[in-house]
Amino acid sequence: MRVDKINYKSLNFTLLEEKLLDDTKTQTYRTNFIPKYKIGDIIAIAFKKKFLYLAKVKGLYPKQIKNLTELEAKRDGFDSIAEFQDLIMELNKIKSKDQWGFITQFKRVPNIFDYLNREIGVSQ
Repeated sequence: MRVDKINYKSLNFTLLEEKLLDDTKTQTYRTNFIPKYKIGDIIAIAFKKKFLYLAKVKGLYPKQIKNLTELEAKRDGFDSIAEFQDLIMELNKIKSKDQWGFITQFKRVPNIFDYLNREIGVSQ
């Protein structure tokens, strides 16, 4: 059975595909969203509904837009906190930085075949 055909909880993205693929985007901030997963869960990461990889949820916490940090902006794939906040507000049609959302931090889970090849020399 293919991994991408198993029914994992997922996060779907429509921006920053290259940063998802090179692992420079390791979190997401979602408003109007209550996570259906918890820290330690394995989730599917998708771009425009196309499966990219599996990831482990490493962190999950609520935060207001006005309290987001430069580090959180970088982890989310942005160059600055202003760019990060502005895009969140624009995409979600939010008028106030008092809006709450959830940060989900994730880390890609190695492909089992890549792991086996590297560790013990097994091939597909």
